[in-house]
Amino acid sequence: MHKGATFKKVDRRGFFRWAGLGVIGTVAGALATRRGGACESGWICRGCTAFEDCKLPQAVSAKVWRARQSPG
Repeated sequence: MHKGATFKKVDRRGFFRWAGLGVIGTVAGALATRRGGACESGWICRGCTAFEDCKLPQAVSAKVWRARQSPG
């Protein structure tokens, strides 16, 4: 530390702002890395082994399209 360095006092609002950003970052990281949070087949739903249980938007759209195309 060099001579004359000062520390900025963090007020209550600043503390909660940084704590909230930390919580949001942690939750976003947990959601991004959870099982099933990433496509295993490179976004090619046809022939994917996880297609029936997949909740990703691409798979949901493919399921809707498939339901509309099937006769009956």
